[in-house]
Amino acid sequence: MTTEQTQPQPGAAKRRKKHVWLAAIVVVLTAIIASFLWSLRNSRSIDERLAEIEAARAIPDSENAAVVYNKLVAETEQMQRKPDFLDENADRVTIRRPWSATEYPELAKWIKGHQATIDSLLHASSFDKCRFPIADYTNQLNLGTVDRLSAMRGWTHLLARAANNDIEEGRTDDAIVKCRCVIQLARHLYQQPILIEYYVGIAVEGVGLERLYRLLTEGDLIERQIRAIEEFHPTIRNDWPDVSTEIRKVERLLSRKMYHPLANLKKWWLGPSLKQTHDIHLRTVSSRRVLKIMIELRRYKNKHGRWPETLDGIKAFGPTEVFVDPISGDSFVYKLADDTFKLYSKGKNKIDEDGQRNVTFDPNTYESIEHEDDRLFWPPNKMPEKKEDSADDK
Repeated sequence: MTTEQTQPQPGAAKRRKKHVWLAAIVVVLTAIIASFLWSLRNSRSIDERLAEIEAARAIPDSENAAVVYNKLVAETEQMQRKPDFLDENADRVTIRRPWSATEYPELAKWIKGHQATIDSLLHASSFDKCRFPIADYTNQLNLGTVDRLSAMRGWTHLLARAANNDIEEGRTDDAIVKCRCVIQLARHLYQQPILIEYYVGIAVEGVGLERLYRLLTEGDLIERQIRAIEEFHPTIRNDWPDVSTEIRKVERLLSRKMYHPLANLKKWWLGPSLKQTHDIHLRTVSSRRVLKIMIELRRYKNKHGRWPETLDGIKAFGPTEVFVDPISGDSFVYKLADDTFKLYSKGKNKIDEDGQRNVTFDPNTYESIEHEDDRLFWPPNKMPEKKEDSADDK
């Protein structure tokens, strides 16, 4: 054998290398095409199932509050959580406490300028049903959905500030109507089988319940007004199994439809988990039961001229379920305090910590650590003081 025959041929080596690369490219392209075809088939199947859910949820436009909300979003400027001219202190005061037009004239003028929006929201609150299309969520970054949810939070704060102004200036009936509108807005959000909608609904309802707590404890409500609040009182039943079943089904379909390597990151960034929402749901059910308790406490005070010594004085006027705190599984804590009372949950640890809550954040696990976990419903913590003068309102 000659030296030339034993040496590798450059041309043959290049051809082998080329064949390997071509084979690899064919394998990759085949995998991509197969994956695409599988995804397309799977997507069609998911689309069909989502379409079935949409069809089952469909209602006429004449019965759908979503038509009113969508029109508001399209025809009005984006509603912010607070007007730009309010400083931090004025923001806290007017969203949490009654205030007058004399104290905050610019805010009073701003609210009057948004009376058409308030009227539209009151109209929407007359609808029992609300259906936004699930199709909006085929893109988790759908800007239309983000804009609507942002607007709904803004409308909630508009109604809350307007109700606080009504309370201070003696328009109690108007305040009750606006609070009902906030509660109904939350109910409309709850009707969407989407986790982030439900989560925003919980936040909205909390704003409405806080206004009602103040009306019942500090206002001079007569029986007619108490009944008006009682008529739109939310359910006190822990209905999480029913709620979560529909949400879980739709969320799984949407996750499969939108799956890609960053899906988990997007889900973490855009919204809470079902477990987190369940915990907050329990707090909301607890808050609803507290509202029912406060209704009966107000009736007791109207009749006797004082708050009862214990909750035993009103237990005959409500189902046993009302007085059970779903957070702790135990009873609520009620204590007289000067001319008012304290009402709170003992939290998950079931230890009476006098309504105190102390939470720290663990940067290693990204979890909140509750050292004292009571949930105070009344009186509110850290009540902001009204300003004597506001340069912004002069």
